[in-house]
Amino acid sequence: MTRKADTFILYGRSMAKIKLLIAAVVIFLVVFRLWQSTGCRRFVSFEFDPLWVKLNVESQVGLDRSAPRDISRFFHNKAATGLYEAAKAYLTPLEGRRFAETVGLLPLIAAVIGLASIIRNKSIIGIGHIGLILIVLAIVLFSSKTSFNFYLLALAIPSLSIWSLDYFAKTKLRLLAVFVLAILTFYFFLFGWQMSTICYEIFFN
Repeated sequence: MTRKADTFILYGRSMAKIKLLIAAVVIFLVVFRLWQSTGCRRFVSFEFDPLWVKLNVESQVGLDRSAPRDISRFFHNKAATGLYEAAKAYLTPLEGRRFAETVGLLPLIAAVIGLASIIRNKSIIGIGHIGLILIVLAIVLFSSKTSFNFYLLALAIPSLSIWSLDYFAKTKLRLLAVFVLAILTFYFFLFGWQMSTICYEIFFN
């Protein structure tokens, strides 16, 4: 019984060290990307602009020439268009390429696995974590501070990675996958330092 207990304790300590190592790798990549972003002088804005709604409605009404203008305006109204544009703007930071360029391949995959783990295990704390990230997306939607929005997203989204540590630490193959993905992410950051989808103008002194 004592040997089994000792083995269990050693296994638990080993798992804890592996999880800590994985977390350190993810944190390093996020910090490295944040350091690269200090060269950006003009971040892309994710702020929702109500003017888009008016322009979209007028454009759709103008294109719909086959129907009377009143009927066209009924179907292309500001309420429906506004809801659509707001939803599109809300999800813009999560668009595939932009998401990957913001946080990198490993943090992105780890965040997705972490999200799946929360949903599968129905973790109350995890659901609260998701709720906080949804609030962050809402803040970004209505904030004009582009650099603040970028750093908020770059920290909030990879934070879901903590829920993937158990998954990656369970087998040697998954642990190997972490390091392969980490190397690929690092190389992507080295060659993708321009950040074309999240930064209009970047240079380093």
